[in-house]
Parts: sequence; structure tokens; C-alpha cells
Amino acid sequence: LLYKADEDRHLSQETFFEQYLDAFDDPWWRQLIGHGVQRPRVDVFVDYWLEAQTGTSVAVRRVFREFQHYVDPRDDRLKEIMEQLLDDARYFRESETVESGASGREALFHERRLAMGARAVWPLLLKLRHLDVDTDDREACFEALESYLVRRLIAGYQARSYDQVALELIEALSEQALTPEGPSKAIRTHLLAYSENANLWPNDAATIQAVSQRHLALYARRLVLTALERHLITSQAGNQSVPAGLHVEHLLPQGWGPQEWPLPSGIDPAQAQEERTQALATLGNLTLLNAPLNSSVSNRAWTVKREKIQESDNLFLNRRLLKEYGDRWTEDDIEQRGRWMGDMIVKIWPRE
Repeated sequence: LLYKADEDRHLSQETFFEQYLDAFDDPWWRQLIGHGVQRPRVDVFVDYWLEAQTGTSVAVRRVFREFQHYVDPRDDRLKEIMEQLLDDARYFRESETVESGASGREALFHERRLAMGARAVWPLLLKLRHLDVDTDDREACFEALESYLVRRLIAGYQARSYDQVALELIEALSEQALTPEGPSKAIRTHLLAYSENANLWPNDAATIQAVSQRHLALYARRLVLTALERHLITSQAGNQSVPAGLHVEHLLPQGWGPQEWPLPSGIDPAQAQEERTQALATLGNLTLLNAPLNSSVSNRAWTVKREKIQESDNLFLNRRLLKEYGDRWTEDDIEQRGRWMGDMIVKIWPRE
């Protein structure tokens, strides 16, 4: 870039660096990121940026050459290209460092995207940023994409294809392909057309079933439980602010003992043990607390544990729990609560 600036008699390398490149001379941009072979964050960003401009995949080893190729035919537009690059870089950094609880639908999308580690959709986000679209439709784009990502997370599908999905959606958003209904319709239609597990957008039934049966990773549990709390706050109190630093708690404890938590009677003990093990880490047995319970309380019987939660907790997620499950907490109750959660989840992240 400095070489090209030097070719332009209207630019000096020093001025060009100060205006466009100095912002990237920062530890945050130089930090190595990614799984496996790590790269400086600035390299990753330029990779995403090029894919957003060209709509084609850029191999890691060819990022520099592809950037040269993209700029070469447009030497007279070097300033314009760099101004867009710098502006997109600011947006990228703001979105990658969004604070928990930030206001706005787009900020909420990025907060949840970061929790999922879904960077591969960035080319699509950079493309979407420059579309001439009203606020409602723009937010609908984020809602559709978030639903797709979260439902696949809950259902246990891999994220390996998201880079290709992003490029296909960029093509769907091209001027030739964009329908009068707007980009959100184009995104939703394209995602709904997937039928293979590699790209499938899980339907309501599959999502609800996964909520009741699957064991999610800790980050996924926290993401979904926090979204449930936010949904309940919004619907019951109108306030969308969820307290920070909440603790994920197993209601039927992982360290349960037969005295405090006897297995159900009337069925084979081995089967009862298997069913309990399956139920323990499902969402129906998980909740959020303002602070972790003392370990001596966490493994106690439900009546003791319920009393301690009631004394110290004011979260909406637990109000129904404390009201409806006064003297028991069993595998059947876990399944019932899981279905209740599943019904809310498909409303928070609708598919159609």
C-alpha cells in the first residue's frame, strides 16, 4: 500500500500511513487469533473484507496478492478504497469488542455471535453494512442470521460451512438477485432452502427436542439461559437489561447423593441412573443465579436448595421454577421445564 501511495504524485507515504494505516499499528490488530494456525487479527480482517468485496473465497496464502489485484485496476480510487477499508475496520473492532448488555439489536447480535465464536460470517456482515436498507429490514437480517446460528448450535450441528454460507448469502444479496422484499427476505429464503445437515436451519420441532435432550457446552448454556432471562424480563417488566456475571447452576446437582436425591422408585435402578445422567446437563435442569450457591448447599435436597435460591435470587427465570416446584425436583420436572424453555427459544429465535 505504501508502494502504491508512492506511485501517486498526489500522495506521500507519510501522509498515507498517518491517514489510513496508523490505526492498524496497534496491539489489538497484531494479536494472533483463530484456531489451529493463528494469524494477526488485521490479516483476518483484510481476508473477510476482500471476500465481502469480491464475493469469493480468499485463500490464506493469497490475501496479499488478492488485495493487490483488487486495488491495481483502481489506482485512481485508492483513497476511496482505503477510506472504506478504514471505516469497515472501525466497525469490525467495535463489533468484536461489544460489551455485554449493550443496547440495540445489532449490538445484541454481535454479543451473541461473539459468544458462539462465529467469525466466519463477517464477509456477509461487511456486505450487509453497505446495503441501502431501512432499519427494520436491517434488524430483520440480524434476527434471521442469529436464529440460524443459535438453532444450529442448540441442535449440535457443525459450524464448518459458515464461510461458504456467508459467501452464498453475499451472492443472494447481489443487485441481480435481491428481491423487492429486501435483504432480510433474501437471507431467510436462502437459509430455509438448505436441506442437508451441513447447512440446515433446524425447525421448531428439532430445536425443542434438542433443548430437552442435548448437553450444551458451558458458553452455549450461558448464551441461551441469558436470552431466556432477557425474554422474560422484556415480556413481564419491559426492561431488557440482564445482570452481568450470572452463575449457571445445576438444579439437580452433578454431585447428588442417594440420601438427598434418591433415584425414582418403580423402575430398574440402572435405567433410573441412566435417565438421571442424561437429564443432569440438559437445559431444563439448568438455571442462572445472581451468585453461586455454597457447595454445601448446592448438593443438598431440593427443598433446602429451593429455599436458598428464593432467599437470594430475583431472576425472572426462577420465578416460575420456585412457584411450581415447591416440594420436588425430578427427571419428569426437568423434562417439563425443558419443553417450556424450548417453546420460548423458538419464539426468541423464530425460523419463519
